[in-house]
Amino acid sequence: LASCGDKSGSTIRIWDLRENNPSKPVRELGGHRDVVTALAFRQNSTVLLSASDDRSVRIYNAAEGAFIEHLFGHTSRVCALDSLARER
Repeated sequence: LASCGDKSGSTIRIWDLRENNPSKPVRELGGHRDVVTALAFRQNSTVLLSASDDRSVRIYNAAEGAFIEHLFGHTSRVCALDSLARER
């Protein structure tokens, strides 16, 4: 499970729900300079996309906690996203 919502709103937390009592995230992902507005996993994958008010989309490997790519150039905030299995 991926969630966001710390004080600044820019930290993404990855949780392992297979634990009996998941009280701590297994990792935290950063990089956005403003509030994260949307999260989506690529279908059947651990690739996580995040959108933000900083007008960018970031791509991570959630299983490894690794940053993959930064997509920028949007002219206003990115408030929603979706991802399929193919790279589109």
